[in-house]
Amino acid sequence: MNSVDDIKSSVNSIDSKLSQMKSDVDCLVRRVGDMEGSQQFISQSFEKNKSDVESIATEMVELRSINKEISDQLETLRCENLRDNLLFFGVEEGEGEECVDIIKNICSTSLSISEPVEISAAYRMGKKGIGKTNSDNTQTTKSRPIVAKFMLRQQRDNVRKNSPKLKDKHFNLRTFSKVCA
Repeated sequence: MNSVDDIKSSVNSIDSKLSQMKSDVDCLVRRVGDMEGSQQFISQSFEKNKSDVESIATEMVELRSINKEISDQLETLRCENLRDNLLFFGVEEGEGEECVDIIKNICSTSLSISEPVEISAAYRMGKKGIGKTNSDNTQTTKSRPIVAKFMLRQQRDNVRKNSPKLKDKHFNLRTFSKVCA
């Protein structure tokens, strides 16, 4: 009888171990299922992110193209705006000067333009600096060019056409054509 009891005890032990193994396998099956779900979520997220990155890359290309067009248009507008300007070089600089009045005076006296010239703005360009040292060790101030913005292009063109009259003067004028070439 002892042997039957031993067999029964062994069968119970095996049954208990099988139950534990079944429980462990069920737990592993659940964990594998959870892992598969997580993997699917990660895969879907990756595909969505990949799609988003491709969409963003396409938008960036489009934005770069738009940015280039806008930059070109701004450059065109800047050059168009500069076409109404003339640069006057060699005009002596004085304290409290009114550049608009100086340019109007040059137009009427040196260029012999009879009708009043309409200038929307005129200003010295650049930083006020010190020029050369004279023989008596005094420093002279280098005159900065004056930018004059004409209200009417016809008047600006008329001033430019009369610029050869400045040949004998100590000053001259130029356009901004090299800036926007």
